Amino acid sequence: MPITTDEELATASGLSPKTVRAHLNSMIEAGIVEGIGSLYSPKRRYRLITPRN
Repeated sequence: MPITTDEELATASGLSPKTVRAHLNSMIEAGIVEGIGSLYSPKRRYRLITPRN
């Protein structure tokens, strides 16, 4: 599963890092994405959570 940073997603999407983080936080709350690392770390990474059957 690919792991990426908010900065990489912002660059790829053309959105601001702040906007990307807001979307990521919503997806974390919904159980779609997992945050890896300290909440306030600039090195924090994100990965998609695969549903289990």
